[in-house]
Amino acid sequence: MRWLNKNTLPNLTLIGGVAFDRENEDRQGYNNFNGTYLGVKGKLRRNENCTSLNLI
Repeated sequence: MRWLNKNTLPNLTLIGGVAFDRENEDRQGYNNFNGTYLGVKGKLRRNENCTSLNLI
């Protein structure tokens, strides 16, 4: 959202704005080995749910 007003006072410009952002992340990390076998999907080692909010 943006607001611009040039008629308040001569030679004065007012500008205002608002920005809102939200980000959700669902991360999962697995070991890429199972015992002595490499390159296979192994045990779950990371399970993260992150939310980030930003208001300017």
